[in-house]
Amino acid sequence: MSNSDLKTRTKDYALSGSGFLQNCRREPKLKSMTASEKKFVERNLDLIFEFEKYVLEHPAIAEKIPRDAVVFMKVIGDQKFNRWSERQAKKQAKKGAPLISITVKKMGPVHSRIAGLALEHAA
Repeated sequence: MSNSDLKTRTKDYALSGSGFLQNCRREPKLKSMTASEKKFVERNLDLIFEFEKYVLEHPAIAEKIPRDAVVFMKVIGDQKFNRWSERQAKKQAKKGAPLISITVKKMGPVHSRIAGLALEHAA
């Protein structure tokens, strides 16, 4: 697979149309959610964002995920979130579509990617 094909496929996956992360990309109905559901949605979005960056840095992972798959996130040690995430994926999956779980074992520290900046008084 060429680098161009991979970028296109990764972009396709990241856009929910291909099914890659479609269970997480739908507009959540936040007003009707409980506080814990909102936390799960926020955590899920954070994990998806990190996974998308991971896929861009490790393109071979994208090749292992079928185009029609529904991917859902899990976190070691958080059974409540994991059950919620899997339920959401099953709700979104079309009949016969493979479900792929991505288990996050460890997260690195959050840090800025800004390598340099300038601070100036504008007025």
